[in-house]
Amino acid sequence: WTAAEDSALRLAIQKHGAETQIPEGGKRDWVLIAQCLQSEFEVRRNEQQCMQRFIAWERKKGRWSKEEDTALLAKLAIVHPPCAQHPEGDIWGLKPEEIAKLVNWRLVCVAVEGRSAWQARERW
Repeated sequence: WTAAEDSALRLAIQKHGAETQIPEGGKRDWVLIAQCLQSEFEVRRNEQQCMQRFIAWERKKGRWSKEEDTALLAKLAIVHPPCAQHPEGDIWGLKPEEIAKLVNWRLVCVAVEGRSAWQARERW
């Protein structure tokens, strides 16, 4: 993404996908936003690319706080209790990377706002 494309996407989101325009319980219309990019700004990006770019802006980067670590382990204890009890990964004789494949990290990462499933898995 170029700076001009980012700027155009931000304007398209303001015009067609601002928080105040989303119906309660609804979602942004990424198809409409992508169409706006093409028609008004001559930027050719599809709805998936627009959504992923927006998510990347919202994603938290940098060091994890103690609160985030606590929330991660608390959610992990609910979703996959053995992982929370043995963070070093010694469960059922499996290596940590093998265990990580068994966990639904998308369910875990919702406990840590702004962090992705991949970030949660790598932090564990």
